[in-house]
Formats: sequence, C-alpha cells, structure tokens
Amino acid sequence: MDATDGRPEAEREPEASVEPRNVAGRVLVVEDEFVIALEVEDALRRAGYEVVGPAATPEDALRLATEEALDAAVLDVELRGGRVFPAVDPLVHRSVPFVFLTGYTPVTLPASLRGRPLLAKPFAVARLPAALAGAARDQRVRGRAYAIWEREGRPEGEADRHWFTAEAELRAEANRERPDRP
Repeated sequence: MDATDGRPEAEREPEASVEPRNVAGRVLVVEDEFVIALEVEDALRRAGYEVVGPAATPEDALRLATEEALDAAVLDVELRGGRVFPAVDPLVHRSVPFVFLTGYTPVTLPASLRGRPLLAKPFAVARLPAALAGAARDQRVRGRAYAIWEREGRPEGEADRHWFTAEAELRAEANRERPDRP
C-alpha cells in the first residue's frame, strides 16, 4: 500500500511525465514596445522556446543576431533608433528562420524580404508558435531550393520550379520517415 492514495503501487496509474517542448530552441525577440515584448516572450516560453533578448534597438538586434546561437527570430520592423533590417542579414546568412511582427504591410519591406512570414500588429500571440513553425519549414524549403539551383548550374528564371521541387522532396522525405502516414 502507498500512503498517497491508499492503493497498492501496482494498481495506481503511472504518473504522466511531461517532456519540455523545445521545438525550435532559442528564439531571438526584437521588439521595442515593452508590453508587446512581454506578450511575445510569454507566448514563446509557454510553447517551450527559450527566449533571447528582447532587443529594442537595431544595434542590440544586430549584436544578438550575430553573436547568439539562434534557432529562430521574431522581428519588429520599426525599433527605437531605426529599422531591424541590419539584423536580418546575419540571420539570412546563418539560415535562421524568422517572422516579422509589424504594423506595416509587406510592401514596406525590402523586395528581397517580401516573401518572408509576417504577422501584422495587432496580432494574436497564440498564432506566434505556428508562424515560427511555418518560417522554419520555409527556411528548409529555401535551403533545398538553393541547393537545387546550385546543382543545376544557377539557371535564371527557375525559382518557382526549384521551390516546388524542394517542397516535394522534403514532403517525400517526411513520408518515408513516417511510414504510418499516407
């Protein structure tokens, strides 16, 4: 008999063990509005992420994007002292997926960044983990599409075909890893 519930140990249900959910690991938060930064941090921590930052200036964002080990980033566009774009370059170079969090439309982003995930402010913090998962998926496809482009000798005008081929290859790999799914 066990003193906790009066039943023999063999008859008790096993305790549920909760493994920490840390899907994307360390996420850089770049946000200059304190309350929004707290909401973003809270949503990420509840989803199992470790938060790096927040950074409120372009200089802090650039330093963290360059120096920290990161698995993803959430980036406000307009910060105290300028825009976030200098911090984007090291993220792109290191293949770190990111989501823009902004009150602006995608048209205000530089052309090279307009296809990146964007959550418009005001936003539902509950959507943030799914947006990061989508950004990570897009980054995997982007990397695979680039590799196809390189393998084919960098042909012009083939970006869409490379993207679709990369998506199909990654989907096929995922299906092979999970034979129980169609």
